[in-house]
Amino acid sequence: MPPGIISSWLLSLKPGDKVEASGPFGDFHVQPTEREMIFIVGGVGMAPLRAVIHEQLGAGSGHKMHYFYGARSHIIDPHRAHPVERNIASVSALARNAMEAVGWATALAAAGDAGPQIARAHDLAALFLFNTSGGLHPQITGDFDRHMI
Repeated sequence: MPPGIISSWLLSLKPGDKVEASGPFGDFHVQPTEREMIFIVGGVGMAPLRAVIHEQLGAGSGHKMHYFYGARSHIIDPHRAHPVERNIASVSALARNAMEAVGWATALAAAGDAGPQIARAHDLAALFLFNTSGGLHPQITGDFDRHMI
């Protein structure tokens, strides 16, 4: 998969180039509800949702919560200064907390084709999306499918 707009721009920068940044802006809140909460997130979007989950847990919320995380490989080949090319388009992993889910998703993506074997060896629930000539091919490990809607 080609890198995104921001990734491409960042990779085009040269040493000494100046970058101006600002933000973040706005507010992000959970609406009061008694319903089950499902968090589906990709890439760095996990940061605000992780904060919401921790806020709910800290407040003693009894809400049933599900967290699904997926990310393209953000592992950079230092020789080419581009993301490592793998057949894996995305990995989503389920874990006890967001940090574990992100860690496992990253490690499994970095493992490439060996990712599903590693997930099975650690009894991990994960969804792998592989790039094939016919499009994306899903491969599920553990009980990930039980959590799909």
